[in-house]
Amino acid sequence: EETLEDSTVTEPRARERTFGQRDHVRIYALHDYVRRLEASGFRVELVDMREVLGEEAVRRHGLNPEEPLCIGRKD
Repeated sequence: EETLEDSTVTEPRARERTFGQRDHVRIYALHDYVRRLEASGFRVELVDMREVLGEEAVRRHGLNPEEPLCIGRKD
């Protein structure tokens, strides 16, 4: 629901435990990610890849079926 950020997590193993990867510093909540993109001047479209590719292709390509693809466009 909320973006997870903690600048005190600096050790690679701690980052992996907290953020899922050693080189990550946050995990975005979708609404916050979209808000930040829009604040930077992007028009954001959320696409359900299951509707575009189908369930089987989403699985085959290792996409998260519960997570929309964010397409950002600048005019």
